[in-house]
Amino acid sequence: MELLELMKTRRSIRKYQSKQISREDMKTIIEAGIWAPSAGGGQRRFIIGVRNADCCAENEVF
Repeated sequence: MELLELMKTRRSIRKYQSKQISREDMKTIIEAGIWAPSAGGGQRRFIIGVRNADCCAENEVF
């Protein structure tokens, strides 16, 4: 899929599923976040991938 087509069809997700994604998918998502632009290049990123739901406060998604 071309980048422009992806940008035109992107949407926000508001309903989350409790199923876990693969480690490979998580690595791809984290890599995309690392390479994504920030406002003026001045914002630091904190990307945390959690695979154990018990580590999250009351299993909330932040």
